[in-house]
Amino acid sequence: MTLRPFFESPGTSESVEPRLLLISYHFTPAQTAGALRWEKFCHFASERGWAMDVVTLDPSSLSVLDTSRLTTLPPGIRVYGIEDPLLPVERFERSVWRGYRRFRPARAAAGSRSSLTAARANGSAASTSRPLSLAQAEIRWTLQTLPDSLRRAYYAWLDYARQGRWARTAADIALQLSRSRRYAAVISCGPPHMAHEAGRRVAKVTGAPLVMDLRDPWSLVQRLPEAIASPAWARA
Repeated sequence: MTLRPFFESPGTSESVEPRLLLISYHFTPAQTAGALRWEKFCHFASERGWAMDVVTLDPSSLSVLDTSRLTTLPPGIRVYGIEDPLLPVERFERSVWRGYRRFRPARAAAGSRSSLTAARANGSAASTSRPLSLAQAEIRWTLQTLPDSLRRAYYAWLDYARQGRWARTAADIALQLSRSRRYAAVISCGPPHMAHEAGRRVAKVTGAPLVMDLRDPWSLVQRLPEAIASPAWARA
């Protein structure tokens, strides 16, 4: 199957050498900081005679995007997209939650009113009872916080599984591209840091040098979002 980019800048030619391969979950038309980083770097690469193929998240999986930024990319840029659909376990989880919301017993009207009043009175305290993130020293298993620990371990695994699936697909596409063209180097940009695993795999097979661009620390990250702040995340 011939891979087709979802964007190819005018003036791009297969004969343009040398060519770089970038694997980054974030890239234009996404509006994240990671996308802007390599959007700007592409211009410096082009000025120095480097063409670039990019493997990134497909625009169909973006909730916020700006396609006009694609038109500002320099000549020699091709962008290939990979969708990021839900894992089967995530679809099951959402189905169960929708079923619960639909079939749970209705509360009595008076009870609902009293609950609503209590929720309004305690809303601020409840919303701040759970921290937004945890420091490395706070991430540990304890019997007192076992329910929270199990929840965080589950979502840490889910985060790892989603990143891993996307990275494997990215590596497969990159290797398919490498069969018909030679890349001077493979660049991986993270987070999400599993992009580096995709880059490692491609570099190992093709023999091209691997350049890792870590926008944030990987294992040395100081704080993790509360939902995935688990020893399981660090181990994975």
